[in-house]
Amino acid sequence: MAEESTEGAVHLLCLTTSSGVPLFCRSSRGGAPSRQQLPFSIIGSLNGVHMFGANMDVTLRSARTKDTAVVWKTFHDSISLIVLSSEQGSPELRLERLLELVFGAMVLLVGLEELTQIRNVERLKKDLRATYGLIDSLLLDSELMGDLTQCVDCIAPPDGPLLQEALAGIAEEMGSVFASLVARGRVVAATQGWWRLGAPESVLLPWLVGTLPVQAARDYPVYLPHGSPTVPHRLLTLMLLPGLDLCMLCGPQPPLSQVEPQVLERWWQPVLEPLRACLALVPRGLPAGFPVHPDILGRLLLLHLEQRRGLFTVELGGVEGPSPRSRRRLLRSFYVLVTSSYFPPEAGSLEEKAEEQGGPAEVARACYVVSEAAEGPGGRGNPGAGLRLVAVQAGPRRLLLLVSPRSPAHGLRGLATRTLHALTPIL
Repeated sequence: MAEESTEGAVHLLCLTTSSGVPLFCRSSRGGAPSRQQLPFSIIGSLNGVHMFGANMDVTLRSARTKDTAVVWKTFHDSISLIVLSSEQGSPELRLERLLELVFGAMVLLVGLEELTQIRNVERLKKDLRATYGLIDSLLLDSELMGDLTQCVDCIAPPDGPLLQEALAGIAEEMGSVFASLVARGRVVAATQGWWRLGAPESVLLPWLVGTLPVQAARDYPVYLPHGSPTVPHRLLTLMLLPGLDLCMLCGPQPPLSQVEPQVLERWWQPVLEPLRACLALVPRGLPAGFPVHPDILGRLLLLHLEQRRGLFTVELGGVEGPSPRSRRRLLRSFYVLVTSSYFPPEAGSLEEKAEEQGGPAEVARACYVVSEAAEGPGGRGNPGAGLRLVAVQAGPRRLLLLVSPRSPAHGLRGLATRTLHALTPIL
């Protein structure tokens, strides 16, 4: 049924839980937006089987056909989300986290009260149109990883302390404890208050800024799904350079008209060159000249699980191996594998569980996978030509690498460990 309509595509359905009225349907195909809509009969069947299970005290979470994975999730007994994916390698973990982030996006822009106390369905449908841009970006083939890792995508600027000092100064003068610099969806620097934001707003706010139309300044009402789901805050953004925004969460004060001239002239003019250097880091993420082993094929994912920060480099200078899109998909699939099977979702969780049970902690510290064959000339059918994917974890830090086929398997752990030690001061 669903396979025929969703081949190579992702469909997201949103319905009211009590009555099953569709609120919206968003789709993508091949990592790009799609206007294809599911037939009403399929929407009704997918929601009907979930409601039937609920009436029988059975929670239907997921199902899989030959080509399609389906995941259901209900929020606050009010909103039901269903995602269908026929893209190759669509694991349940990724789809479940997608639904959680989509509902977070709905709360961020509409507010929890509107979603849990539905008085007028047609009005809610109209209000939810404001979420389409953000939700669509979550369905697309993005360069960011926060939707999957639940960590904030960051970059490591060479003049970080200088930018941090300027950011702290303007935040104090404007009376906001929540301020950050965002370069195309990635956080460059942020105040301590910003880093204390909970999930999912910590991921969604910079993601939202990266998807909004280009504007010199914005005064945007947002709710915080974790911190303030029913009372809106003001998200003020000022474009310091094309692609680089100053973001602040504020109350009623200050007015946007009073902020803009002070920010541009007094605080940011002295650090204009470091700001330009930040844009040069996107999408590489690491400062130029940072030592990276030549066997690492342009894809590196570093996570600090306690701080919920991540650094995902997409360009390290090499052109060997598969296309950038294929590399990104390989690393995302590998992340799902190691998170589901080898490493705990959060640092220390398995160790703490083992201590409670009075037994020794058995936690994987490293793992690797060798693909069947590398893509490109000479790759297929050549024994030992497969790409290497390796992951290591040390304390709260986790590192995933995509490595050249020429790198010997017995040296992968050493290569990853050395790279992790070199990256530790950055994140």
